[in-house]
Amino acid sequence: MVLGYAIYWARKSQKDFQGSKAAFLWNKFPKFVLGFLLISLLSTMNFFSKSQIADLANLSRWAFLLTFAGVGLQTNLGQLRKQGLKPLAKRFLAGTIVSSKRAAFRESLPLPDHNSSVPAVGHPENEFLDISPDMSASRL
Repeated sequence: MVLGYAIYWARKSQKDFQGSKAAFLWNKFPKFVLGFLLISLLSTMNFFSKSQIADLANLSRWAFLLTFAGVGLQTNLGQLRKQGLKPLAKRFLAGTIVSSKRAAFRESLPLPDHNSSVPAVGHPENEFLDISPDMSASRL
């Protein structure tokens, strides 16, 4: 789904471009999607050990942190102040409405709460994992 969405937006911005479609898509395509798909495929095929998966998860958290630090470096608070509070209030209101609708939908689903044991999808013996609130998993 992510791959299709990325290709859709890359093609949509190609309308005024003259030249090779492949070169345009490669330049506009978000390459992190390819990395995501590759790591997901390798993980699904049990290519990584448990310690390597833990290391990759730690690397992912650091990369996420650096990404937001980069966003902070590009943020100009003076420009935000010039625009006023109206755009910020609109976005906050829209986010609140969307989040509330999502929460209401999730609450209407007949699913177990996040502290219960759930089957480990794709596990050979379909063992159960105990999902704790800190988002870590341990075998029962």
